[in-house]
Amino acid sequence: MDQSSISPIRTSRTPKPQSISDIVSRSHIIKTKKQDSRAKQIHQIRLEIQSNKEFIKQQKEQDLKAARDKVQAIKGKKPSHMKNSSSSTNIKTQVLCKNNLKTHLAWINEVERKIRMMDEQENKLIDQINKVCNIQLKTQRGEKKCLTPRPNNSIY
Repeated sequence: MDQSSISPIRTSRTPKPQSISDIVSRSHIIKTKKQDSRAKQIHQIRLEIQSNKEFIKQQKEQDLKAARDKVQAIKGKKPSHMKNSSSSTNIKTQVLCKNNLKTHLAWINEVERKIRMMDEQENKLIDQINKVCNIQLKTQRGEKKCLTPRPNNSIY
């Protein structure tokens, strides 16, 4: 059997090299393909890094903008960009403003409740003073004294 008739099965599409120059050119092609694939991978990694940097930069800008809006909302100023836009940062700021508004409204309601209680106490004291004054007027006129005891929290 001839060795030329028994050749291994080739799966590659490239023809079997016949000369040294073919082998060199084929190895050069393989090397360039590897370098190209490495260059593509490096380029892809650089693009990913750049996009990550841009994303991080945008995220920082949004966080900074949100922080400024929160400060303005706490100070009671309406952020200028909230007039016509509706981004997620603005929605967060609006929620913060609503929460602050709810807190302020609760505080105002509490203060109003305390004021009403103080007004009721003041009205009670005024009624007690008027009763005492009426009793004193009646005694000065010689009318019968009221035998009801004075309240303990009376100012007289």
